[in-house]
Amino acid sequence: MSIRPLAEADAACGAKAHGLARLIAAGLRVPDGFVIEAEVFRDVTGLELPAELAREVADRAAGLGRLAVRSSASIEDGALGAAAEVFASLTDVAPGEVWPAIRAVWTSALTPLAVAYARRRGAAIAIAVIVQRFVPGARMTVYTRPIGAPAGDELWLSHHGQIERVLRSAACDRPEAALALAAEAAIGAAQGADVELVLEPVAGGTRSWLVQARPMLHPVRPVRRPPPPIVLAPLHDGRRWTWDIAHNPDPLSPAQAGLVALIDRAPWSPDAMRVCGGYLYTAPRAPIALPAPPADRAELAARIAAIEARLAGLLQQDAATVADAAQRYVAALQIWICELSPLVAAARRRLLDHLAALGHPPERIPRLAASLIGARRGPRDPVMSPAWDVAVPTFAETSAETRTAPRPVVPPDPPPALAAEVALARAAAEAAEHDDLWFARAQWLVRRALLARARERALR
Repeated sequence: MSIRPLAEADAACGAKAHGLARLIAAGLRVPDGFVIEAEVFRDVTGLELPAELAREVADRAAGLGRLAVRSSASIEDGALGAAAEVFASLTDVAPGEVWPAIRAVWTSALTPLAVAYARRRGAAIAIAVIVQRFVPGARMTVYTRPIGAPAGDELWLSHHGQIERVLRSAACDRPEAALALAAEAAIGAAQGADVELVLEPVAGGTRSWLVQARPMLHPVRPVRRPPPPIVLAPLHDGRRWTWDIAHNPDPLSPAQAGLVALIDRAPWSPDAMRVCGGYLYTAPRAPIALPAPPADRAELAARIAAIEARLAGLLQQDAATVADAAQRYVAALQIWICELSPLVAAARRRLLDHLAALGHPPERIPRLAASLIGARRGPRDPVMSPAWDVAVPTFAETSAETRTAPRPVVPPDPPPALAAEVALARAAAEAAEHDDLWFARAQWLVRRALLARARERALR
């Protein structure tokens, strides 16, 4: 069975889906939905979707209306950690966009952050996907025990940025608190539950829906010793430094740290970079100005082709030495960072500006633009690797299997008034998906040179 009703989800569907099934079994109010089992991701990754599967999911989604598409991974909501915000979840999704949303959830399991999170816990990632009816309304999180106090007698209700404390003995006087306690009992969370509610506006008030309930993981506060001052000294210069956790959640290898130092010293680099305790931090310098936007898809394609031809010329041939590889690496990243990425951003900017001119609220424009553009599938290339580190073997080195890229999902036609801007933005999104590929090729150039040097010294 690949797809099952949410009420029939078990532990194999991930703790999040299983928890919702237990809530349904207890007679609690949970939005209707279904679960796509983790085996589907394993079976279709890199392949075209089976027509029967695509049709069944689309038919089920159409019967739900607007959708919430959420992860239910094997490493979420369990004893090893909640994995909060490690995987993607999308809300208010049109039924016709269900497959791009599912692919976005699947893709989130392949990010360096997800891989590092699983590796640190000694666990493999299996990811099921929950597709539910989307319920509009304000969200409330209820902790049925105080955080850090598994035997505490209070509930904490978090709503609109405020925390309200309610005694467990008085929960019956507050419907949301009583519902959270019922959810706690349904999932057997003896030390408290982290319960997420949606408060749907109805005539005369609101109606509460349960969209998540998981056992609370009370933090154990270890005694932390501050690092020696010399470790953090590079960051104490008055600038605001940000840990690059999205791309590099693990410490960098010495080889990658050396490449970071080369980019940091480059006069064109828009960001300062520091490696402290093995981790990469960045601080902005002068932003790169966007170039003139292309007039249409054809102009964008021509300008990108010219840039990519220069990148290919730098990266295709093996380097004679490690120093030669490093020099070409810096030259390629200058083109990538200062020319290709700004051109893609300028092309996408036209759609954002047009939506603003039409009067759409600024906070809704990014989501609206994303829905018009649709999901895009990045290229699959053997020179890519699971981490952004030149010391990590590429997929070509670790697996003989090469899978073909799936056929892209075609988004619906945009409104006629936005057709030109959306077409350009979609072309820009396709180009943006190649960013990682060009970075991977630059990394692969250096890795090849390092491996060749190791062979010369009989180290490999």
